[in-house]
Amino acid sequence: MKNECSVILYIMLLLDKLQNILRIVSQSVGIYIIWVVVHYISAHIYTKICAPSGLSGFILSFILAPSPYCYTLRWIIFTGGNYITTMWVILGMWIINKLPIIRE
Repeated sequence: MKNECSVILYIMLLLDKLQNILRIVSQSVGIYIIWVVVHYISAHIYTKICAPSGLSGFILSFILAPSPYCYTLRWIIFTGGNYITTMWVILGMWIINKLPIIRE
């Protein structure tokens, strides 16, 4: 009976740690996915609204580019791209950290 209780306690502690790890990972991946989606949508909205195609779009871009919503979209595109790049670097560093060290 005592041995069974210790096994159950061990399993409960293991599940608690696993739950904490999954929570942290899901939050990190969720933030990454949100930035990718926001970056993607903003880039497409920017080309439609702030830099339309054709000669009239070229002429209108002089007026539209400095507008607050175009400025905000540019900030989202720039910042989102930087965050996405940073997340790839962090993932690469984590993978390299998990690789076994080869010693000569």
